[in-house]
Parts: sequence; structure tokens; C-alpha cells
Amino acid sequence: MVKKFKKYSDVIRSAIIWYAIVPIIVVSICAYIILFFLGNKLIFKENINNNKYVANLMEENIDEYTSLIKSISIDEYIISDIKNGDKSQPIYDILYKFVNKRTVKSNFYIFDKQGNMIMGNKNIKPDYIQEDNIFMWGIFSRMKLRPNEVITMINRGHQEKYSYGILTLGKAIKYEDEIVGYIIFDLLDEDIFNLITGFTTSDVIITDKHNIVAATNNKYSDQLYRLKSDFRQQSGYINLENKDYYIEITSIKDTTLFVYTITSLDFFNRAFFIGGIFLIILFLVIFSFMLLWSKKIAHNKTVSIYEIVNAIESVQDGDLDTKLNINSEDEFGIIANAYNNMLIDIKNLIESNKEEVALRMQSEIKQLEAQFNPHFLFNTLETIRIMIKLDKNIAGNIIINLSSILRYGINNEIHSVKLKDDIEYINNYLEILKYRFGNKLQFNIEIEEEALECVVPKLILQPIIENSIKYGFEKKAMLNIKITSEIEESKISILIRDNGIGISKEKMNYLNNILNKKNNDTDSIGLYNVHKRIKLIYGEEYGINIQSNEGEGTLVKIILPNI
Repeated sequence: MVKKFKKYSDVIRSAIIWYAIVPIIVVSICAYIILFFLGNKLIFKENINNNKYVANLMEENIDEYTSLIKSISIDEYIISDIKNGDKSQPIYDILYKFVNKRTVKSNFYIFDKQGNMIMGNKNIKPDYIQEDNIFMWGIFSRMKLRPNEVITMINRGHQEKYSYGILTLGKAIKYEDEIVGYIIFDLLDEDIFNLITGFTTSDVIITDKHNIVAATNNKYSDQLYRLKSDFRQQSGYINLENKDYYIEITSIKDTTLFVYTITSLDFFNRAFFIGGIFLIILFLVIFSFMLLWSKKIAHNKTVSIYEIVNAIESVQDGDLDTKLNINSEDEFGIIANAYNNMLIDIKNLIESNKEEVALRMQSEIKQLEAQFNPHFLFNTLETIRIMIKLDKNIAGNIIINLSSILRYGINNEIHSVKLKDDIEYINNYLEILKYRFGNKLQFNIEIEEEALECVVPKLILQPIIENSIKYGFEKKAMLNIKITSEIEESKISILIRDNGIGISKEKMNYLNNILNKKNNDTDSIGLYNVHKRIKLIYGEEYGINIQSNEGEGTLVKIILPNI
């Protein structure tokens, strides 16, 4: 083995590699990397400049239209024509000349207060205006609700098999604080398209806050002519489906419109990759050529060999902290660097495996959180339907409680909350049930102030309360539920008591067996889910404890860390 290494450890070859080849490679790689970053920076800068350019042009056009709309909406001749139902040629000429002078032209329409078209440069109404519910939605609804504002929105137009966006500006026309008509400008999509095309490196998209597209090419819009979800509100350098993009977003002043400029970096990255492959091949060729010159052997490398062997044996024994400190200018230095890099890679792999386990655990937690019982919702809606006829005030209170419950429950971005938030949710939940069961259901919540500020898993109490309601009423005329808390140093306990029928010894043994299983293969998921969630999040010393005697009610104790 030593003789084999000596054949390739030629001092002359080492000197040539260190003083000639290595500097060339380092300088070439550094220059190539710098070129890559400079190229990216230039592309990003051009993207930003294109975005600002389009945003400024759109602001100018919208400002011009806005100014005209405001002046027209208070014009006495317009108001008189609308009130009399007349078509004024001078007004038509003013609008026509104004539109023809704009970079982005438009179709204009004037309507009376009932939505009947009085004047326009088109003989028919836009197809996004529905005759039967013109003031129920869309531009007319917004103009009616905000008569003092110029409304900007994107409507959907339809043409055979596809949809397209129509950028619309409009305002109500008032006389003596009463709406007498409306004026609308539909900016021509072909003019907007011409405005955003012609950029060599960027694609430009104009959307509203609902992601409806006013103009783009089809590769960024879906079938409903909305911006594809992967690109929405994304900014900067992103990777989508193994493709790299740079995205810049600008909001157009005083509107709900956004200008996106999207630059695909695939071509640039491919060119850089091919160039890198070429450089690697070139370096490999040069290095291979230099290997052919190797004739002599270095006689002082045995120490390095033993260091490498000892380090490898340490790794075999499980020691990943033994690094090689070989500073020689030959292949042993390369081996040492490769060895050290290998250790770093192994450690990173171990950390990655740990993270993967944690992610799997978190995924399981989310699956457990996603369980939801629809029967409560159905029963509540039925209660609301009945109460609307009997007592509208009670119906209103139920609706408020239900909306709070749903708003809290469907927010999947939050998994840990303060106990007071979960208690508020449970209070709303029980209030709804009390409207349903009346005096048959009584509840009392007494939580210490300090406990209310503790952080707990979201919706941790609901499954237990559901069980109390579901099984507590069996053979009982009235059910009483009491929720209290206890704080013990580093732990907090939440106690849920009911005076229901209790649980038999056989049933208690069955429940305890389920809680102690790793996987639940039964239909009893409520208590198991709470118990499993707590253990997954906080560890084995936490969970739930059930105490019950048949005919004497049930106590469920939730044990959590005091944080």
C-alpha cells in the first residue's frame, strides 16, 4: 500500500499542481461564480426596472381616467342628460376624443340609476353585467356602496371557450346627494397586453387583490383566469416544480391592482450549468494530463498514511469528531479534506434524519387535529332554524357563538394557543348546546388567572366535552359539567367533571388499553387523539387521566407543562 502511494507522490508533480494548476482552477471557479452572481443581479435589476416601468405607466393611465371620471361625475350636462334620458353628442365627443388620446384605450358607458345604458361607444352592455342582478355584485354594487369613490376592479369577460380579464374603472354620478347614474370605462385588454409585452427577459402580469388577471400570457393563469396559485404573493427568488424564477410585485397607487414581473432563470441556469460542466471536464483533462507526468514518490508521507488509517478506525468505532489535520501539499491533503467533508456530510445526514422524524411527528399531530365532528354543526343549524321562528334574539346569539367557533376552529395555521382562548371557544360551544338542551344542561367554568395565560394545544378540551355531552345524558334528566384548573410547579392540570352515568370497570379497562396503545384501531378516537397529541408534543409524562365510577359521573384530568 505504501509503495503504491509513493508511485504517485512525485514532488515535481506536487509543485506543479500547487503553483500552477490550483491557482488557475481557484481563479477560474471564483471568476465563474462571480459571473453567475453578477448575471443574476443584472437579471433581477432588469426585472425590477420593468416592473416599475409598467407600474408607472398603469398609474399614469389610471390617474388620467380617474381625473376624467371625477370631473364627468359632477358635470351638469351629464347629470341633466341622465335625468332626462338623453344622449348628448358633445359629451360623447369629449369622451371619445379623450379615449383616443390614451396609451390604453377603453370602451365607455353611461348608465342611469336603474342600470339602463344611456350612452357608450359600444351598442351593447359589457357581458359581465347581468341584467337580473346588476346591483347585487360587481362594479355596480361597489359604485352604489361607495358613491364618492372611483372604483377599480377586474371583471371577467367571456369569449367562446375562454375567459379574460377586463380592467374597469367606474363611479356613481350624484346630484344633490342622490345617485342619478353611473359612468364606466373598460380598458381594452389588447392595449394593456401591448403595454406589458416586448420585454425580453420578463413576463408581466396585472391582477387585482383577488388574483383575477387583467392581462398576461396563458402560462401564468389558470382556467378561471386567475393567477396560478404558485405565483400568488410570491416575491424574490423562488423555485417552483424544479424551475427557478425571480418575481417582483408592485401595488398600483390608490387601487387594488398589482403588477407582477416574472423572470424565468432556467435558460441562464442551464447555460451556467453547461459552462460549469465544460470547466470541470477541462480541469479533469488538465489534471489527468498532469498525472501522466508523475514519476517520483515522496518518502515522508507514511505519517500521513497512519493518521488517515487511525482516523478511519475512529470513525468505525463511532467517533465522528476525529478530524484530520494534514497540511501536506499532495494527495494526502486532498484525502484529509475529503475525509473532513465526509464527516460533515455524515453529521448533516444524521441531523436531516432527526428533522425528518420531527416532521413526521408534526404531520401526525396535524392529522389528529384535523378530526372534526359534523353532527354538532348540523344540530346547531337546525336549532338556529327553529329559533329564528321562535326567538330571533336567541337565534342571533347562537349565530354569533357559532361564527366564533368556526373562525377559531378552521384557522389551521395556529396549533398552540393560550388556555383562555380555548376556554372561550368551549364557553361558546356550551352556550350553543345550552340553547338546545335548556335547563337539562348546566355548566360552570372556574379557571385560575395564572392558568388562563398558559399555552396549550388548540382544541384540546372539545373532544372531552363532546364525550360528556354524548354519554352523560344517558339515563340522566340533567347534566352538570364543571371545568377547573390546578397548577403544580411545572405542570398544569385541567379538570373536567360531569355528573353523568359514569363508566363501568370493564369500560374503564377498555379505555385505558386504548390510551396505552401506540396505534388506535378502534372507533374511539376522541380521548385517544387528545392523549396522543399531548404525548407527541410534550413527552410521555403528560397526557390525560380518567377517573370514573358507574353511576357517579366522570373526571377527566388533562396534564400539561406549565408554559
